[in-house]
Amino acid sequence: MEKKFEQAIAELEDIVKQLQNGDLTLDESMDKFKIGVELANHCNKQLQEAEKSITMLVEQSDGTMIRQEIDT
Repeated sequence: MEKKFEQAIAELEDIVKQLQNGDLTLDESMDKFKIGVELANHCNKQLQEAEKSITMLVEQSDGTMIRQEIDT
């Protein structure tokens, strides 16, 4: 099962805190950094996929609303 965006962000934030705290060994820091890069890539991929499907509602001059894809 693929990790949800919010879960991945929370894990990434936790890793950043651990790395900033400075209590990890070099090996632990490197392992956490690698996991953090994977999580960041995962989140970026999910954001790109979401961006592709974003549409906005546009009000026409007659007051009707239409859906229009957002060019990214």
